Amino acid sequence: MTRAATFVRRAGVALGSLALAALPVTEAAAATANPPGVYVLNDGAEWGPACGYGWFCVFNGTNKNLSSFALLPGTDVPDINALKLPSGRSFDTVRAATNNGLLRYCGYSERNYGGTEVRLNPLTNADHLALKSFRGC
Repeated sequence: MTRAATFVRRAGVALGSLALAALPVTEAAAATANPPGVYVLNDGAEWGPACGYGWFCVFNGTNKNLSSFALLPGTDVPDINALKLPSGRSFDTVRAATNNGLLRYCGYSERNYGGTEVRLNPLTNADHLALKSFRGC
């Protein structure tokens, strides 16, 4: 990783940490056993909270609705199905994403970063996706 990429990643993590205070987290969401840096944004309601500044968010609905997770910048997810919602459910495919951070993410059509790559640039939205894994790139 270049010095510039390292700086951007560290800056993104710092901004994401600051945004953590603004992210609504319910007691059930706090109890969910997901990897560090992964937070439940919405557990299946039609419309949940918006993706906070500095965060990378993924949604089960194509219009940035339904179940969703918010990730600190630099958090990689090799299998979206491994992330659990407080209800115990998970979703198999990321159908929309919001990248409100400074780090570019790459999404993949297969688990473990395989298949077709989709670049999700900083400060952008993407709809009608079919992603099963993603990471900073």
